Amino acid sequence: MLDVSTILSAQKGDAESIALVLSHYQNYICRFALQKVYDEQGSVSVQVDEFFRRSLETKLIEAILKYQVPNH
Repeated sequence: MLDVSTILSAQKGDAESIALVLSHYQNYICRFALQKVYDEQGSVSVQVDEFFRRSLETKLIEAILKYQVPNH
């Protein structure tokens, strides 16, 4: 679980805190970025769409920086 001080530091733009928040949500982000891939034989595999994963991380960073913590 993320502590309040990490969240507040991330909101202020601290790179290490933002990295901690991204790390905390990494499994969640990767799960949303899963994509079925078919090979030449028609076999299906599931892999992380790296472009989509980075897009989700970027949106999270933007949300962190926009978020205003009440009463702080």
